[in-house]
Amino acid sequence: MMLVVLTTVPSNEEAEELAEKLINSKLAACVQVLPQMKSFYLWKGEVQKDSEYLLLIKTLDAKFSQLKKFIKKNHSYDVPEIVALPADRVSESYLKWIEDYLERAQTVVPSIGKAFEKKTYLTYSLIPLDCSRNLADEGVGVPKMTLLPTRASAFPK
Repeated sequence: MMLVVLTTVPSNEEAEELAEKLINSKLAACVQVLPQMKSFYLWKGEVQKDSEYLLLIKTLDAKFSQLKKFIKKNHSYDVPEIVALPADRVSESYLKWIEDYLERAQTVVPSIGKAFEKKTYLTYSLIPLDCSRNLADEGVGVPKMTLLPTRASAFPK
């Protein structure tokens, strides 16, 4: 099920930063930042009036727990607003797009720093760049090496 999660932040800069982090972390497929608005609320026994920006975060129910933790960790407020509204009526094509984006696996190989958007794990082997001779025997030191994919296995559930 798709959710629309609401949260507010005090500045446009924080809104844009949080939105980008949510998309890059694959916790949201789309984040809209609404223009500045006024919020009135009770805090520590007094009515507050502040300018805020509202984020509309489109995600899936399966991502909500991670999303909530992520917002709490990356938010400037002690008690951030995190309200999830179920979206029962969503166009099939839009929901499919969200599911495709958020459910697609991302495997990262830190040693080479690239992300592979595949539903497989790749196993890599360290192989010398020049296999025809042993550079270490020629006094060159450690030969230059490269990582090559050698095996693919099914992505675990």
